[in-house]
Amino acid sequence: MRDRGGTGRRASLRSWWGNPWGFESLRSHPGSRPPRRRRRDATTPHRHLPWDLVLAVTWGGALIIAPRGVTAQNPLRFSLGPSYVTPLGQLGTYVGGGGGAGGSVQVPLGRGVALDVTADYFAAGPTTEQRRWGGPQSPYTVTITTGTRAFAVGAGPAASLSRGPVRATLHVGAGVAHVTNSSAVSDLYDLDPFARATTHTDLTWVAAVGGGLGVRIGRGHAPLWLELSTRWLEMGRTGIVREDHLLVGQISGVYLYPTPTQTRFLLTRLAVAIGS
Repeated sequence: MRDRGGTGRRASLRSWWGNPWGFESLRSHPGSRPPRRRRRDATTPHRHLPWDLVLAVTWGGALIIAPRGVTAQNPLRFSLGPSYVTPLGQLGTYVGGGGGAGGSVQVPLGRGVALDVTADYFAAGPTTEQRRWGGPQSPYTVTITTGTRAFAVGAGPAASLSRGPVRATLHVGAGVAHVTNSSAVSDLYDLDPFARATTHTDLTWVAAVGGGLGVRIGRGHAPLWLELSTRWLEMGRTGIVREDHLLVGQISGVYLYPTPTQTRFLLTRLAVAIGS
């Protein structure tokens, strides 16, 4: 494969006028200087906001003050628990399962109907797989390691039906999600034997639908419930490095450009809830 770069003359012009066309020459140029790209070794940890700590503190505090806020006049309902996440769709072919935590606050709107406000943080992967670079019949292979983290907040209506100590719930909602995908590439035949890693962040929409079953394990004006719920999270496309869009230059090495990829998750949560 030919390397990719630009001549010194064009680079000089871009320093004055930018690159309004948005492309580089596809052929090599003797004496050309590769673009300076900041790279990070695959083993170097990425700095990111500790959403898990933020979520734990927020919902932990909510559960501490919940018994004071849950009264006959103010019957709010709080829940918090760990979750297991399974990536689906295109993203699911690159990332394996993972875990996280989430919680919700329900504000009653009427008999059996409430406004459900949820927040979830989870991390899946990293998952390492060897793939065919250049197509299924290509003799070249590349190793790609992909991981994802997401923090999602949403709200929507929830309907519940109780029979004795058992309650069934169905809910839908929509909101926003902050998704961070990390990709590392290595072993691309002999051009680039060293691992390269990058991180892509997307702020996107999220739509959710799901349901669950709860069993009452405590009584009083703020009864305790043990709940098992499942939700389908559909998000906008987020960027990961894929072998079908992986460009390599003999001088500049691997270009880790993100490819928009279908992003959806199946989230299963076991939670403890307080409130009627």
